[in-house]
Amino acid sequence: MANNGTLCFGYDGEIYLLPTGVLQPQKVSIQIGLSDSIASTQFKSFGDNVTEMALSPNGKEFAFVVRGDIYVASVDQGETKRITSTPGQERTISFSPDGRRIVFAAEYGKPWALYEATIAQPKEKEPYFFNSTVIDIHPILENDQENFQPKYSPDGKEVAYLENRTTLKVLNLDTKQTRLILAGDFNYSYEDGDQWFDWSPDGKWFLAGFLTPERWASQAGLVDSGGQQQLTNLTKSGYDNERPRWMLGGKSMIWWSDKFGLHGDGGSGKSQQDIYEMFFTQEAFDRSKLSKAEYDILAESEAEQKKKKDAEKKEDSKEPEPNAPKKVEPIAIDLNNIEDRIDRLTVGSAEIVDGLLTSDGETLLYLVKSEKGYGLWSLKLRESELKRLWETETPKPTPRDESSRTMIQLDKDGKNLYVLASGKITKVGVADGKAEPVKFNALKELDGVAERAFLFEHIWRQVREKFYLKDMNGVDWDYYKSIYQKFLPYIADDRDFSEMASEMLGEINASHTGCKLQPESQNADATAALGAFFDSNYKGTGLRILEVIEKGPLITASAQIQAGMIIEKNQWGDDRSGDGRQPPPQSPGRSADTVDHFDVAKNTRFDVTVKPISAADQDELLYRRWVKQRRELVNKLSNGNRRLRACPRDERRELSGDLLRSAGSRKQEEGLDRGHTVQWRRESS
Repeated sequence: MANNGTLCFGYDGEIYLLPTGVLQPQKVSIQIGLSDSIASTQFKSFGDNVTEMALSPNGKEFAFVVRGDIYVASVDQGETKRITSTPGQERTISFSPDGRRIVFAAEYGKPWALYEATIAQPKEKEPYFFNSTVIDIHPILENDQENFQPKYSPDGKEVAYLENRTTLKVLNLDTKQTRLILAGDFNYSYEDGDQWFDWSPDGKWFLAGFLTPERWASQAGLVDSGGQQQLTNLTKSGYDNERPRWMLGGKSMIWWSDKFGLHGDGGSGKSQQDIYEMFFTQEAFDRSKLSKAEYDILAESEAEQKKKKDAEKKEDSKEPEPNAPKKVEPIAIDLNNIEDRIDRLTVGSAEIVDGLLTSDGETLLYLVKSEKGYGLWSLKLRESELKRLWETETPKPTPRDESSRTMIQLDKDGKNLYVLASGKITKVGVADGKAEPVKFNALKELDGVAERAFLFEHIWRQVREKFYLKDMNGVDWDYYKSIYQKFLPYIADDRDFSEMASEMLGEINASHTGCKLQPESQNADATAALGAFFDSNYKGTGLRILEVIEKGPLITASAQIQAGMIIEKNQWGDDRSGDGRQPPPQSPGRSADTVDHFDVAKNTRFDVTVKPISAADQDELLYRRWVKQRRELVNKLSNGNRRLRACPRDERRELSGDLLRSAGSRKQEEGLDRGHTVQWRRESS
C-alpha cells in the first residue's frame, strides 16, 4: 500500500495497481531482458551430498544416492558407475542377496513405483556394478498406488514395500502377486521414510514399528511374512520403542526406547534413548549371561567343532560359490515370558541415531548425536568396556542436511563401519577407530528446467496424497495445477520457482505450507553485522546509532556504546560521507575490527575493537530481543500468553527455568511447539 492509498498486488503472474477510488485494477506493463549466456544444463562432480547408502553383500562396492540419482562405487578405489540419470528422484536402495540387482523407488511423473536395476552381462564377464557396461532398469511394480521403501527378502525372490506410506506388503517377483502383511491403519506417516520394517534372516517374519491404538506411542511388533498371523506386540510399553532389528542370525532383536532417557520439555522435543536387546529363546538369553571366562571356554569349544564340521563338508562336497547365499535355518521364536528376556545394553541414555551388534553379538556399535555433531561408540557388552571410536563436528544443519539420512553399516567381514553423516561417508575401523573418507566421483547433469518440472509435479502430487482433508479444503487442486503449471516455461531460476510454488500452496489456505529456497553458498561472501539499528533519517556524517542490540558485538567491557553515538570511521575507510550506508564488515567471527565512535553528548571521540557477527547470529539476537519485549508486555498486562516459535530444546529449558524462577501475580504461560500446545501453570501463594 502506497502513502497515497494505491494498492499494488500480484495476480495470475502479473502485477496490478488499484488507485484510491478506482474500481478497475490497472495491469503494470513490465518488460524483463533475459540472458541466454547461462547453459540450461551444467555438469558437476560430487564427492559428498549423499542422502542414503547401501553396502553390497559381496563387500566390494556400495550404492548411494546423490541429488536423486543412484550410483555404485568400488570400496577400494572409488571407481564410480552411474545407475540412473533422471531429473526426478530415486531413493530407498536395496541390494539383492547376490549383489547383482538393486531395487529402488522412483516417482517418474506418476505415483511412486518400484524399479529394479540389473547387471545385464553374465557374472563371469561383469561381476560388479561399478565396472559394468550395461544396466537393465525395469519396473517391478507400477499401479495407481504410492509404493516405495522396497527391501529384498533374504532369498531375493520377493520384495517387501510400503503401499501408500503405511501399508506393509510383499511382492513376489515371479508371480507378480502381492500380499498384505500389516494394514496401514497401524501407523501414521508424518514424513516419507519414517516407517520401519525388517525381514527376518529366514524370510518368515517381519519386525515392524507400529502405533498403539489411540496413543502416539510407537511399539515393536512381530508379524508373519506370509500374512497369516496377527501382529504381536513385543515391547508392550507406554514409552516409544523404535526401529526393531534382527540380530544374532534371528536369535535376538535390538531396538531403542526412551524409557530411561531425558524427555524433551513439552513432550515434542528430542528425547534421549537406550538400546535394548530381546532374546527369542531362553538358550540365547542364557548365553548372553555367561561370564567372560565362561564364554571364552564355550567359544573355543564351538570353534573346534565348527572346524571339524567344515573339514568333513569339504571332503564330501564341492566348493560353494564365494557369493552364494548362505543356507539359513528357520529361526525359533518362543514368546512365553519373553518380557523377562530383555537387556538394556547402553550404559547411559543418549540421542541415538543408529546402532547394531557385531555378528557374534559381543559388541554394540552405535552412533550418537551430540551438540556439535556425531560420535561413534563401541561397547563390549560382556566386559562393559566403552570407548569412542570416532567423532565429527558438523555445521548447523539446514533443511537440505536434514533430508539426508544418518546411518551406519557394517561391512561383510565385520572389520569396518561405514558412517553416513551430513552427506559424507566415512569408513571407521571397528578395532582401532581409524577413520578415512570414502572416495567416489558422482558426475551429475544439473538440468534446472527438467528438475523444476519434476519438483512441481512432486509437490502437487504429494500435497494431494497427504493433505489432511480429502476435499482439499474445498479447493479444486487439479484446476490450480493447470493454472500454475503454465508459468514453468518462463521460470529460469529456483528462487522464482519457490515463489510460484508457495503461491500455489497458498491456494489451499492451510498452515505449514510453502516452498523456500535454500541456496548453496559455500563460496559466497559473508557480510557481517555490528548488532545495531541505525538512523536512516540522520543527514550528518557517519552512522548514528538508534539502538544497540543486547548481547551484540558493540556491547564491550572497554567502552559504553549507546544510542545517539555516531560511527565515523572503520578500518575500511572513512564513513563521513553522510550517505547513510552501513559499512561492509569482514567475514563474521574471523577477526576483530576497529571502529571510530563519536560521543555527541560528551563531544569526545574514541576507538573500539569489535568482532562482527553473521547475519544469522544477528537474527537470533533480534528474536531474543522480541521475546524479551513480549515477556515485558505479558508481565505488564498480566494473564497474557507467551508463545514460542517451533521451540528448540534450549528455549524450552530457558522457558521452564524462567517459569520456576519468576515471581509475581497468578498467570498462565503457554508454549507453542510444532502444532502441539503444552501448558505450564504456576500459581503464586
